[in-house]
Amino acid sequence: MIEGEGTLQLLAEVSIAFAGFSGVVGVFGGGSALSEAERSFRVRMLIVTSLAAFFGSLLPLVLGEFEFLIPWVWTLCCPLMASFVAIISFSVHRQTGTLAAAGDYARPWFAPLVYVTNALLVIALLGAAVAILPGHSFYVATIVWYLALSSLHFLLLVVQTRPRSAV
Repeated sequence: MIEGEGTLQLLAEVSIAFAGFSGVVGVFGGGSALSEAERSFRVRMLIVTSLAAFFGSLLPLVLGEFEFLIPWVWTLCCPLMASFVAIISFSVHRQTGTLAAAGDYARPWFAPLVYVTNALLVIALLGAAVAILPGHSFYVATIVWYLALSSLHFLLLVVQTRPRSAV
């Protein structure tokens, strides 16, 4: 049994619920104050962040099923999560830049904070991989961070959606 197995299972359940919310927003978000490009980007971000948390939660559980890997679970998972965070960060930065250049998206004021937090998480996860920092703590913190981002994208989609007129 690996450290924090119950916590990881709970985080996986919450993250898959956010992925389900993206379908609800996709179906009922037609009367949005957002442009179609920005709305689809935010739905995509809701899906990506929730699935990142979901697969991140499952990876240690799957590796923990192999008895001989239990001592190495966090050493293996931390660099994988760090690379995943880096790929998502670069991808999101590129997509928002493309949308902003087309005039379809204005980067929110908190975007630099998200990029800095992602960079710090990558450094912490790589430090945990070489046993300088506690792997379990930073790994779970990364998953919670992605759930917070999922919540943020969900709230931004809900708040900026106008109810359809009853005609």
